Amino acid sequence: GWAAFRENGAQEDSTFFVSGYFVNVRRINVQGLEWALVVGTSSSQWMNKINAGVPYTLGMVVVCIAGTCILMVIMVRLLTHPLSHLVEEMERLRKMEDLNLRHETSVFAEIGDMQRTTRSLEDALLVFQKYLPPTVVKVLLRSSRLHG
Repeated sequence: GWAAFRENGAQEDSTFFVSGYFVNVRRINVQGLEWALVVGTSSSQWMNKINAGVPYTLGMVVVCIAGTCILMVIMVRLLTHPLSHLVEEMERLRKMEDLNLRHETSVFAEIGDMQRTTRSLEDALLVFQKYLPPTVVKVLLRSSRLHG
């Protein structure tokens, strides 16, 4: 790099890596006099400026990843919790067990709609059970599954 500078002359600003040093050469023209300002910096000093921000950047990346993981866990919980309650309600409905037990409605519209529909079905079966014993209702439901 240094030989190329001496032979061709530097442009306005040139930087070379020579023997573990960064060499910056700047040509200055002051009232017709040509000057060359040469500054040599060891690569370790030069890299220290770059490496100074690495712990901060790494910390920010770790915080962002941890925040994303926590947010994902919360979102998954918000979605799966109402679905598990809906599955429980459907299983109770299938077995004709304790149709009065209710869970809160989900904040997600589709899951909330499914829960409301299930509750309507439970309410209809409760009304039906008032006029027929639960054992008869179970027999009717089983026979409709076999023939339907």
